[in-house]
Amino acid sequence: MHEDWLACPFCGDDGEKSEVEMTVFPSPNQYKVIRCQTCGASCPWMNWNMRAGQQMVATAPAPTFADWQALHDSLPQAGATEQEIAEALAVCDETGAEMLAGAIGKATAHQP
Repeated sequence: MHEDWLACPFCGDDGEKSEVEMTVFPSPNQYKVIRCQTCGASCPWMNWNMRAGQQMVATAPAPTFADWQALHDSLPQAGATEQEIAEALAVCDETGAEMLAGAIGKATAHQP
């Protein structure tokens, strides 16, 4: 057993691992496969210690159209002017607030 193997990339167990010699037929190429004794997962030895470059980070879900509509509707009720509403929407989403604000404004402008 190789002492430098990281924990299993599938189950996370840092327990015993085994090395198995594999031959690819019809060619005489041989390579080692590492197998986790806990979960049974295996992969070629050259891939065992590979891990993703970044950890998964929990992020807030992207706002939906309903969220934007609720924000747009709540601002006039709080006494905000159209300019303040436009500025608030631009601050909330730098990647398309103008289009969303325009669509929301057009949708609400036609309501009686």
